[in-house]
Amino acid sequence: MATKEEVTEYINAQFDSGEDESLNNYWVQSLGGGIPGNRLSMIQEWTSPEVAGILQKLVGDCYLITRIARSRSNS
Repeated sequence: MATKEEVTEYINAQFDSGEDESLNNYWVQSLGGGIPGNRLSMIQEWTSPEVAGILQKLVGDCYLITRIARSRSNS
């Protein structure tokens, strides 16, 4: 079983740009197939601030989840 720190590290690694920003393309490239947007916009759309707050409590302060959780007053 993974520790909370390992889960946080794994989630943060999913949103890391990499040394040469090579991983950015995965998140910002168009999904295609008639689906508008990209992976990053889908996560931001599907994760409500309330859900992000729960995830933040479960896995700690992850880059994207913390940013979404902060916008609870904007929902």
